[in-house]
Amino acid sequence: MDQLHQEPETSEALADEVRNYWNHRKNFRYLHYVVGLVRALEPAATSAIDVGARGTPIIEAFPWMAKRLTLDIQAPYSSPNVEGIKADFFDYRTREKFDLALCLQVLEHIPDAERFAQKLFSIADRVVISVPYKWSPTACKHHVHDPVDFDKLRLWTRRQPLAAVVIGERDGAKRAVAYYRASPLSPPERGRLEALTARIGKI
Repeated sequence: MDQLHQEPETSEALADEVRNYWNHRKNFRYLHYVVGLVRALEPAATSAIDVGARGTPIIEAFPWMAKRLTLDIQAPYSSPNVEGIKADFFDYRTREKFDLALCLQVLEHIPDAERFAQKLFSIADRVVISVPYKWSPTACKHHVHDPVDFDKLRLWTRRQPLAAVVIGERDGAKRAVAYYRASPLSPPERGRLEALTARIGKI
């Protein structure tokens, strides 16, 4: 998340910034939707990586996954349960294939968003992406691609999401969440997804 923020002057300043970032966002509806989506559709996953985590602990919501990593250019999240890797994703090398990759509120910050997205699919069989949905080009000075919609996301990912929804927050901001995998949803999975979307609400 927020990959291109300028480096704070001290580690303490960075820690404060990351804490404030999470405290402001932890109750956002799109994050609850992502957690519900993974719980509904990935109960058999054993490994996951959160790319561009920005110190956020969302990956802690998946305790059944034995291997969990976060990667961030400044502030990876880590805990006794989660390994944090401080690295530029473009420089990150791994022979491991993860069951799941998360990339939440990141692509809009990346000048070469298509190459970034393609690398996500090279390291994981299933991918969850969220982006700001149709924000004005002046809404956030750190974004380089606004407005973003599903057409632009399709250009970056070169594929169609298996599930896609737009979540509206109480402040009026909207975020798109897209879930990708090769295999179709089973009827029980489709039912769980529909129930989750109805519960969270969509715009």
